[in-house]
Amino acid sequence: MSTTMIEVARRAKVSIATVSGVLNGSRYVSPGLKQRVLDAVGELDYTVNQIARSLQSRRTQMAGMLVPDISDPFHASVVRVVEQSLRVAGYSLMVGSLHDQPEEQSRFIQILRGNQVDGLLLYLVPGHEGEIRRMVETKKPIVLMGRAPQGFQADVVATDHVTGTRLAIEHLITRGHTRIGILPGPASQTYSADRVTGWRTALKKANLQANPRYIGYGEFSFDGGSSAASVLLDLSPRPTALFAGNFHVLIGILRVLRSRKISRPQDIELMVARFRSTGCL
Repeated sequence: MSTTMIEVARRAKVSIATVSGVLNGSRYVSPGLKQRVLDAVGELDYTVNQIARSLQSRRTQMAGMLVPDISDPFHASVVRVVEQSLRVAGYSLMVGSLHDQPEEQSRFIQILRGNQVDGLLLYLVPGHEGEIRRMVETKKPIVLMGRAPQGFQADVVATDHVTGTRLAIEHLITRGHTRIGILPGPASQTYSADRVTGWRTALKKANLQANPRYIGYGEFSFDGGSSAASVLLDLSPRPTALFAGNFHVLIGILRVLRSRKISRPQDIELMVARFRSTGCL
């Protein structure tokens, strides 16, 4: 049988209200009484019944977060910051990786809603926004991340991909590069288009040609990076610098460079978005 709050109160020789105040942080309890309650909790191995608490408060103190790929260093760092912030506020976090699969987005949303999470942070799967639109229209607590949705308004936290890419390309130009390739991500993604816009803007500002052959669309994966990089490196003249859309694409590029015995930064220079510690390679 599970230990009850009544048993904790008896062991600590305090009222049930005092035990509740200590465990919920809902009222001031003197340090002495608080320690007695905590000692009793430890001695009796008492745990709070979260189901009963959520039924009473209509809150679970849980939030959900769905990201493209938790193994990507950028998304892992975002999850870490979100988890830390939620912990301070007394919340826990449930996380899922979508891998740009619409069925995974639907599956995880149903799981999180079934667990009655108090809010949802979501990187949308491209082209599958109907379910999210209905949630927003019915006032479900949801914040979209990475990019704005198409066709409806929602709370969004997004990166300015145009400006970020422009600044990166301008930096490569100051290092003497005039043939700069870009691997922005999947062609279907709006942020890929934004990155290409930033790339074009920087080149135009420097009076350099924005050669469309130097755009290598591909999936955010090792293989996607390798395939796109192989095409760009087969060009003549080939780019002297490449800008990668994420860390997995960067790894794919490095694999190709190694297989072709192309050295960096002597033969080619690399930059990657979303991973601050990498910079130029």
